[in-house]
Amino acid sequence: MSTPSDKTLRLERTKLNPQGPKGRNTTLIIAVVAGAAAALLAFFFLNKPAAPTAAPAPVAAPTLSPIVVASKDIPARTIVTNDMVKIDNVPQSKLTGQESATPNDVLGKVASVPIAAGSPILNNAVMAKDPGIGLAYAFPATYRAMTVALDPVSSVAGFLKPGDHVDVLATFDAGHGQSLTRTVLQDVTLLATGQQAMQSYSAGSGGVLNNGANPVASDGTAPKAQDIPNATMLVSPGDAQKLMLAASKGKLMLTLRPAGDTVKQDIPSVRLSAVSTVPPDYGAMPRPAAPYTPPAPPVPPLPAPTADKSFLAPMPSTITVIRGSDAKSVSVGQ
Repeated sequence: MSTPSDKTLRLERTKLNPQGPKGRNTTLIIAVVAGAAAALLAFFFLNKPAAPTAAPAPVAAPTLSPIVVASKDIPARTIVTNDMVKIDNVPQSKLTGQESATPNDVLGKVASVPIAAGSPILNNAVMAKDPGIGLAYAFPATYRAMTVALDPVSSVAGFLKPGDHVDVLATFDAGHGQSLTRTVLQDVTLLATGQQAMQSYSAGSGGVLNNGANPVASDGTAPKAQDIPNATMLVSPGDAQKLMLAASKGKLMLTLRPAGDTVKQDIPSVRLSAVSTVPPDYGAMPRPAAPYTPPAPPVPPLPAPTADKSFLAPMPSTITVIRGSDAKSVSVGQ
């Protein structure tokens, strides 16, 4: 038996869902369909191909320039050779303007500062071989520089300049009042005279003059002959020995050769007798020593002589004694 309250509850439920169970099923189906549609929309949205975007502008590659770098450590005051350099490409934006573009720009030059391996060889890090950095850089290998004293007046009156070619003459004392002059060396290159040095020497070209410029004294005047008391010459090691012996045993003189004359001649020596009519001073010559003669064997002594009485006259028996004016005979006993 239902109560009034149960009726009231059923009435309210009928108001809320007038279709009953059938209406609830319809609502559920609609919800499922709506969810499926939402899922499909979400699936298609997530898998939709992205709209094409504009490609970024390509970055321009840097422009490279070849430069010379050190392939090994180069100590200061070292002549740069081919095995010390290589070519490397670097961006132009990193160039300073002091880099060398080709190996020929640095080969044969002298490193003024230490250069580390891999570092660019800058133009201001190398310098040309020049006496300003030392005379040892002014001539090629296998040669020697040798300085000898000169007569500042008689050796071409002081007009010798670095780069000139000369012959070296030496006068020796030949003894017995004779002197001898001979040409010791021919076609020798002058590296320096006094304090004046040539700029550089190029093998095969005979040297490069210093533009003919003379050194200037402190008062602005050109040097005089007495300002050039010695000469430094370029010689081979063998010729250096000849020059040393000639300088120590004789008097040296230099004769200037014409420019471009490299011919060497066979010049005989000259003695004083060939150029002077005065005979040598033979009086000063020492007298020759007498030839050696061995002493004669000793002579045995002679026997003592004996008196031969057979040759004696007989003694007289009397003698005459004179006393004043008296004379008388006196008998002598046998």
